[in-house]
Amino acid sequence: MCHYELEQMARFAIDQQAEQLGTAIRRNLLHTSQKLDLAILSGHADFITTRALAYAQWNPKLIKLSEMLGESIARCATAYGVAVLAI
Repeated sequence: MCHYELEQMARFAIDQQAEQLGTAIRRNLLHTSQKLDLAILSGHADFITTRALAYAQWNPKLIKLSEMLGESIARCATAYGVAVLAI
């Protein structure tokens, strides 16, 4: 398998993930009575989330923790948030 084929497979997988996430986001947006206009992105996959938001046809204000705090801290943000909720 050549480099081009591997790259195409990876792009396809990323696009499929983004589409599934976008569908779920859209479904949740349609079933909430709240006006949601902000998304906070953390972790490794900002680029997938950005694509998912496009699939969901939702254009919120974005806060990318990786840009604000750096990659290593942004990767821990999700785990930290879950830990705080569990306390």
